[in-house]
Parts: sequence; structure tokens; C-alpha cells
Amino acid sequence: MKEYEFHEAANIFPLDEEHLDELASDIRQHGQQVAIEIMDNQILDGRRRYLACKKAKVNPRVIEVSVDDPVAYVRSLNLYRRHLSASQLATVAARAEAGMPW
Repeated sequence: MKEYEFHEAANIFPLDEEHLDELASDIRQHGQQVAIEIMDNQILDGRRRYLACKKAKVNPRVIEVSVDDPVAYVRSLNLYRRHLSASQLATVAARAEAGMPW
């Protein structure tokens, strides 16, 4: 299985590893339903899917994407589909504003 690192932009959001075992089991049983998005050979979207695939010992299905603004792209994909607390939203905003979370 090819190893991928997480893109810096992906890390503006917290990595929720809750229910990772269940996701791995589902992927093992039903396959990976949504591709992991890769940019510059790093995971831009799909960190949990990637970790679940590794846990399930399934080669992840990936697609290469090219975006002008990775932070804006990740924010657009994740900001409204996640159930984030107010403090998590503030952390995401601060990390995005800084350009990179580190």
C-alpha cells in the first residue's frame, strides 16, 4: 500500500478518528465509496478514509486534484458538512487565516 502524508491544508480541520474501526469494517465489507483526493502526492481530502483503508488493509482509491487555493478548497469541502463545536470552528478559522496551521 502506498503511503501518503497529509497536505498542510487538510490539517486545518481536526482529524476525527472516532468510529474509525467501524469505517474500516464498512470499507472492508462494501469497498471505499468516495475517492481520496491527492494534491502534490499528499492527501488534501479523505484523511479518515485513508486511515480506515490502512486499518482494513485495502488499497485506497485516490484521485489527483489540482486547485489554486488548497485552504479555500478544504474549507469549502468540510466547513458545512462537519458538526464542529464553536471552539473547533474558531481553530479552523485561525489556522486558515494564518495560511498554515503550524
